[in-house]
Amino acid sequence: MAPKSGHSYTAIKLVSQALTGATKTMYVKKTAPRVQLVKYDPIANRHCLFIEDNKRKIRGSATNSK
Repeated sequence: MAPKSGHSYTAIKLVSQALTGATKTMYVKKTAPRVQLVKYDPIANRHCLFIEDNKRKIRGSATNSK
């Protein structure tokens, strides 16, 4: 279920690192760090590492400071 029209959450796509093409979608806060989860991959029939695929700006990070 999508969160209400608040602007503090964003949808991200998680891609399986087992190279099966399996994806999962979830909502996280915009201030959250990059997501890496171990979840079940139905194509590989086992638990695999899922890494955030789409690039998003993380608010509050100091990566752009010089």
